[in-house]
Amino acid sequence: MQAIEFTSKSHDKMIPIPEHYQDWFKKPVKIILLAMESSPEENVMPQQTTDLNRFAGTISLTEEPLEFQKRIRGEWL
Repeated sequence: MQAIEFTSKSHDKMIPIPEHYQDWFKKPVKIILLAMESSPEENVMPQQTTDLNRFAGTISLTEEPLEFQKRIRGEWL
């Protein structure tokens, strides 16, 4: 079974198929309709910037980072 996906709006009880799928126009097809809750643009999260400098100096390391990696990786071997 082949499948295509596109977004469309029905007009006068008809759902138009995009022209670039013209080879599907005369094929028998199974139709599944999914109603969109909102437009895709509404689902996009707004870009938020975070100033990472506010976290500077909040963590104090108790071990040198490379030594920590060697120790942890040694446990996996």
